[in-house]
Amino acid sequence: MMRNYIKYGLFLVLTIMLFTIIVYYMKQQPPSIRIVNKEIHRIKKQLDGNPLNVNDKKWIKKKLANMVEIDQLIRSYMDPKNPNKHLISMMKRIDKENSDYLRKILNTYHWITISEFGETADANAITLALHAPIELQKIILNRLEKLPKHETNLNNFATLYDRVAVRLGNPQRYGTQGIITPEGKWQPYEIEEPEKLYERRKSMNMMPYEEYKEKLNQLYNLNK
Repeated sequence: MMRNYIKYGLFLVLTIMLFTIIVYYMKQQPPSIRIVNKEIHRIKKQLDGNPLNVNDKKWIKKKLANMVEIDQLIRSYMDPKNPNKHLISMMKRIDKENSDYLRKILNTYHWITISEFGETADANAITLALHAPIELQKIILNRLEKLPKHETNLNNFATLYDRVAVRLGNPQRYGTQGIITPEGKWQPYEIEEPEKLYERRKSMNMMPYEEYKEKLNQLYNLNK
């Protein structure tokens, strides 16, 4: 009988210690982290009853939309002028998870083409590709370059092209990639033949560069 009391006492002590550790850890997390975690759990639950099935195009469209919703949720909480290390860590984990799913889908399909999946699914796939490892980005870019122009959004293609170029240390072509300067302004990375930038952007149905740059400054509140 005494042994049972001792075992129960130890179990109770360990339970209280574990609970204390969990509560302590949660208190260390900024409120935004807890909100994001809760929202991610809610979004993922939407597909709980739909297991991976790359042969089901409806499932693929839902999965892509689901992943992009999480992708954008995390980034909506990011402050480019004051990055949060907890959010960055979470973002990297989600990006890897999304990239793994995208690879599985692209093992079956050459691309999420507009004619086969629709414009939204194509756009969602490129959004995920923008946050994928460089090796996967290069594979996707190579596939997109071989597609008829009507099968993917040209604006999104241009953004992915620039992302890959910059990551490889090359000049970008469409001026979509940049950094925030210490003065709080968005500044593009090196641009290939900048005097031809206007025409290149026009050929990809992109807004004029100066207008694009101003929108970025407004989006990130960089004019303040």
